[in-house]
Amino acid sequence: MSANDSWDELAYRRRLETFDENDDSPVLSTGPGRETDGICLPGELTDQGRASTLALGQRLRGLYVDQLGFMPTVLQDANHMYLRATPIPRALESVQQTFYGLYPPSSRAAGFVSPTIIQRQPNHETLFPNEGACRRFAQLSQAFAQRTADRWNDTPDMAHLNKMFGKWMPEDSPTVKVDGHPRLSGIMDTVNSTLAHPNETRLPKEFYDKKGREIIDKIGVEEWFSGYMESKEYRQLGKGQV
Repeated sequence: MSANDSWDELAYRRRLETFDENDDSPVLSTGPGRETDGICLPGELTDQGRASTLALGQRLRGLYVDQLGFMPTVLQDANHMYLRATPIPRALESVQQTFYGLYPPSSRAAGFVSPTIIQRQPNHETLFPNEGACRRFAQLSQAFAQRTADRWNDTPDMAHLNKMFGKWMPEDSPTVKVDGHPRLSGIMDTVNSTLAHPNETRLPKEFYDKKGREIIDKIGVEEWFSGYMESKEYRQLGKGQV
């Protein structure tokens, strides 16, 4: 921090390090093209994610600035804006990219001061269902998830999933299950995220089987959202403090 109490930024490139499979020596992580820059950690946006959230900001500008005139063409300052993100890294990155698309540098006044983005401690977060901040909500969430597992693990639909990609499950958890390792919802997240990216990051083709994806989506919706439909207490706790 400088003498006038204003923050400055250090421009740098980040590279991720991992361990070599053969001798555990430290090596740089690489992408599908053996690139070492722009590699993201779990929970961060990929380049495609940054591009899509930037495009979201541009669409918002087209609607609220250009079409409806609800927001100024040139932003003098962001003091009237409430920008907030959860502690999850990709949420902060999404807000940054969306704001950049909504008000690129050419649409900011001279001397524009960087906007403030508000975050909260994880135990105070209300932008997502916060199981970590409420034991009762965590109990209900686990109960509905377990009910989904008990209902679907031994069914023809799950047998279809095991036939399609069970051979790629880890040796210590070889069967596809709602509550397996990885969980079925985790498999769904991986399949959907790879669909948004080039073929170099794709899973084996069986993971994109149409019927299999429909089954995963159906079970995932039940696991994550049936509690909101069936329990008033779940809905009240899930929305967090008001």
